[in-house]
Amino acid sequence: MNMLNEGKVDAAIYYFKLAIQADPDYPYSHYNLGSAYLGEGREGEAIKEFKDAIRLKPDYVKAHATLGWVYYKQGAYDIALNNLWEAISIDPDYEEGYYRLGEVYLAKGLYSVAARQYDEALQIEPGYAEAQAGLDKVNTLIREARLADARETMEEPAGSTLLPSASAEGDQARQHYKAGISYLKAENLDLATREFQEAIMLRPDYAEAYDRLGSAYVLMKQNYLAKEMFKEAVRLKP
Repeated sequence: MNMLNEGKVDAAIYYFKLAIQADPDYPYSHYNLGSAYLGEGREGEAIKEFKDAIRLKPDYVKAHATLGWVYYKQGAYDIALNNLWEAISIDPDYEEGYYRLGEVYLAKGLYSVAARQYDEALQIEPGYAEAQAGLDKVNTLIREARLADARETMEEPAGSTLLPSASAEGDQARQHYKAGISYLKAENLDLATREFQEAIMLRPDYAEAYDRLGSAYVLMKQNYLAKEMFKEAVRLKP
């Protein structure tokens, strides 16, 4: 740990490996070795050590959260969310976990869900600057998307019928939603989730898209994600 704190990563890796040789079942050695690997950009080796730490200590909150963050950096957002939600389920007051959830949901374009996570972090730690910055950013994105949607709606031909959460039949959000439905029926879940996310990015209050995205996650057995999507659908359309 002293070597790691001094920035001597290679030496830290050497000593952590010695510690693991002496006691292979000590989870903190695996976690810290993973952190050292991460500092050198060796993400694959880091992931293995974080998983070993969790195997040895299933309630290791920081290991779950850090593993999720690595997957986020790799662009594996759904795997990242599952790991981060696991951390939160162990410690519901883990404010950094909520902040990181916000970052992942923001990257997926699920702005309203991201806002809830940032807000949760701020409820636990009111002075959390990064969470406040994330909340400000996502609220700006939501406002911009709603303004764009309002402009599209104003341009609709006279006499068109608007759905509660979508404008006219030809708008982009609805087209993505319809494509998602088609992929969902064909059980192409990866493409279905992508289309529903695109619809939500264009229209953050699209309750039906959140509902269908939740259904896709149920089929993918990603229950943490599904639950958040259904909660958002109900919040938007009680």
